[in-house]
Amino acid sequence: MNTNPQYMGKYELQELLGRGGMAEVWKAFDPQLRRHVAIKILHPDFLNDAAFISRFEREAQVIASLRHPNIVQIYDFQISRPPETSSTIAYMVMDYIEGPTLANYIRKTSRIGKFPPERDIYYLFAAIGRAIDYAHQKGMIHRDIKPGNILLDKRDTNTTMGEPILSDFGIAKLMGATGATLSSTGLGTPLYLSPEQASGKIGNERSDIYSLGVVLFEVCTGVPPFRGESITAIMMQHITSPPPAPSLINPDILPPLSAVIIRCLAKDPTMRFSSAAAMVAALADAFDMSIADNPVSPGYAIKDMSKQTFLPHSPNPPSSPGIAAIGSPSQHALALSTPPSAQLPTSDHGIPIDPVSDPGKTSFVNSGPFEVDAGPPTPVPSHPQLPGAVTPVPAPAPPRPTVKRSRRGLFIGLVSLLILVLLGSILGSVYWFTSGARMTPAAAQVAGHVYFISSGQISEQSSQGINDQLVIDLHNLSTPAAGKSYYAWLLSDSAQTEGTPIFITKLAVVNGNAHFFYQGDQNYTNLLAVTSRFLVTEEDANIAPGSPSLDQKAWRYYAALPQKPDPLDTVDHNSVLNHLRHLLAEDLTLHKVGLPGGLDIWLFRNTEKVLEWAGSARDSWERNETISIHNQVVRILDYLDGLAYVQQDVPAGTPILVNPKIALVALLEFDALNQNPPGYLFHVSKHLRAITQSPDATAHQHKLAETISNALNEVKGWLDQVRLDAKKLVNMPVNQLTSPGALSILDEMETQARYAYIGQLDPTTNQLHDGVVQIHYNIQFLAAFDVAPFTASS
Repeated sequence: MNTNPQYMGKYELQELLGRGGMAEVWKAFDPQLRRHVAIKILHPDFLNDAAFISRFEREAQVIASLRHPNIVQIYDFQISRPPETSSTIAYMVMDYIEGPTLANYIRKTSRIGKFPPERDIYYLFAAIGRAIDYAHQKGMIHRDIKPGNILLDKRDTNTTMGEPILSDFGIAKLMGATGATLSSTGLGTPLYLSPEQASGKIGNERSDIYSLGVVLFEVCTGVPPFRGESITAIMMQHITSPPPAPSLINPDILPPLSAVIIRCLAKDPTMRFSSAAAMVAALADAFDMSIADNPVSPGYAIKDMSKQTFLPHSPNPPSSPGIAAIGSPSQHALALSTPPSAQLPTSDHGIPIDPVSDPGKTSFVNSGPFEVDAGPPTPVPSHPQLPGAVTPVPAPAPPRPTVKRSRRGLFIGLVSLLILVLLGSILGSVYWFTSGARMTPAAAQVAGHVYFISSGQISEQSSQGINDQLVIDLHNLSTPAAGKSYYAWLLSDSAQTEGTPIFITKLAVVNGNAHFFYQGDQNYTNLLAVTSRFLVTEEDANIAPGSPSLDQKAWRYYAALPQKPDPLDTVDHNSVLNHLRHLLAEDLTLHKVGLPGGLDIWLFRNTEKVLEWAGSARDSWERNETISIHNQVVRILDYLDGLAYVQQDVPAGTPILVNPKIALVALLEFDALNQNPPGYLFHVSKHLRAITQSPDATAHQHKLAETISNALNEVKGWLDQVRLDAKKLVNMPVNQLTSPGALSILDEMETQARYAYIGQLDPTTNQLHDGVVQIHYNIQFLAAFDVAPFTASS
């Protein structure tokens, strides 16, 4: 589009502010009212749509009717043909907002670990929430909520960030855009798109709640929950992938806030908050904030909102002076002071992580979804101690719907609620080893921990995307000497003399603490597969070293995963590190049959598929789809039994309905001596048992391996029951698959599959018996580094 006129109607165009996939936005001057306005000029391509003009006039009238202090006001809209061009032009005239977008604000704050105060976060979402609810009451759905569409009016002084004002209301519908068409306009929108929109549906009020939840996730962690190399990859994650636990990215986020975020991001719209007001009330509760505490609040009445869906506050963890954990009762700011430029951490490419400077000019109504910022690795916010395990109290499950109603909502809903419980459990697991270590005298020497996490950019063809990121959390560090800085590295195994070290960052030490989130390389390399040691060196601050100093006098802090061969293992001579790599990087047995990666990820994937098929079979009952029921049950048995044993459970001649290569390895074990390859549950347990028996394993590894082993035994019981139910169904006459008896078995099978994947909540104790999801996280935490000052005996 080449729009460069001097005037648009009566408006004098002064400055092109931005161009996106849908429109151009200009700063203009209204000579009659003597004020500046913003003009959004739509691309001419839309005018080729015969229905567009009538839709534009209809929808623009509705948009212009919105009158709310936190919604950009539309003054005028026109379709015209200027004399200097042969093209028809459609444009909208609106408020000119002076100030940055929330996207700019996030890049300057959360993206670099400087998180806003709780009061500002609450005010931001209370203001935008009121605007959203107001528009919903008027029958208007936004459908494109994202940081780039939230303007921060710097003329307002109620908060440091400015008054939040929501722009582009109804633009997505005006353009006739569904999830499918939005995906082609750029990566900005898919980052915030609801699952139903990503599936091509038009979206509804709760789609806006989902998008608002994505924005909350990004404000609190610095990154959106789903990222990828392509639009399709991002959209598929919205549809199918659970969001990462926010606390894994920002450990200062406590379970009550995580619960609010995750409920917003539920795949099933009915499991999200019913309104923005309900979400804001939950946010206030998570911050332990009342209306009286926040006099500039828009004034939601919290007492009327249901509070059954959030976790109660745990005791406050210790935190840095002046820095509160996000979601704690403290009202102090969470901002992490930026160190001097010489101390700034750097990415793996040596790029300083520096705050993005102020835009330097006024902002504007965003012209469409074109903002993407891959950004540098994100530092984890500072805190001197990590919280201990949290025992959450979950929300009660929703009532069971009648047979005539689809059970998919219930299925996803129960999964979502249990995920809320898992968040607290996962948070406890992340730091479980920390609290345990402090109880021993040796822990006084521990300077912190470093642990691997996964980006989720996984592939069945490789081990990429697993353990490809790193979190550094160090405390009580000595200050580097004048002219010196600390540099963090990952090193290869002790026995390898030619391994290439991986430079992580130039550590910024603030008050003895150093925190960093390493986002990995562009290939999502499994770091545990190629490294096993962590090192901090003290070297010249002005010249970044290409490799760690060979002079061990410059080595300051160090950690290594146990690498001594187990003397009790007289056959394979495996070390703890070998067992960890079998679990998390590559297992030789799997490699021989063409399955890359460790045992853990395949146990996770395959159990998830069993749950998916069990839910699908249950849904097929309601549609009287007997063939679908039968086929999904066969697929379940293919995964549970594996190729070698499935024929004993299914009618003769039943074909394999899954990828036969994946089905080579069963989930269950049928012959401990002769089954080859062994089943995943048995094989994982074997490596865990070896870790518990190894004299070289740490106390943390011993205890956590025992915990995982006990959980695997429960998972085996649940999957055994899934198999029994599946055998009944697969051998049932087809005309009985739609009977009430079949429904009862399908219900039971789905329930047991859900327990196996997510875990079972004990209603008497409110304790969660771990499923494969928690087992997956716990196995990752077996590979945590206990960092201590380097000594000659290290």
